[in-house]
Amino acid sequence: MSKARAGRCAPRVECGRAATAGRGEGEPEGFVRTGGKAPLVRYTDETAPTPCPYGTTTRVVTGGEGGVANVHIIDVSEGGLHLHEAYDETYYVLDGSGEITLDGARHALRPGAVVIIPAGVPHALKAAPGQTLRFVIFGTPALPISDERARPKKVSPPSGDATAPRP
Repeated sequence: MSKARAGRCAPRVECGRAATAGRGEGEPEGFVRTGGKAPLVRYTDETAPTPCPYGTTTRVVTGGEGGVANVHIIDVSEGGLHLHEAYDETYYVLDGSGEITLDGARHALRPGAVVIIPAGVPHALKAAPGQTLRFVIFGTPALPISDERARPKKVSPPSGDATAPRP
């Protein structure tokens, strides 16, 4: 069986209904779906990358699908200083090294780093010279990026901070 057909869910199709209570056909005993949450399976190789200012983003799970978290794969050389008003992000670095600035504090990035970014915290990142950072973003709550609460809002770096990644 191919990777795309393995498992209970067809690619790019949700399993069952998104907002039902109780057990559906094929669901284990005790399974209850609430609050618009539903299991789903997505594949990176079946999701087209989208250009962004400093690289690409592959929005594997987005727009609130499944009701748990947005999951995006990011390949960038840098990311300008911004914040999200009501959207938390968790980054998991897969490849590359560089630096992330969180609320003015700088931290090294390398494969295996996990970064927690609560809503409202200004953040920016920059890959080391000649490198690209590849990381997964888990964004919560699961909202469409068009939602004002999730949409990135550019912020200005503190005055005199010439080394901060540019917005």
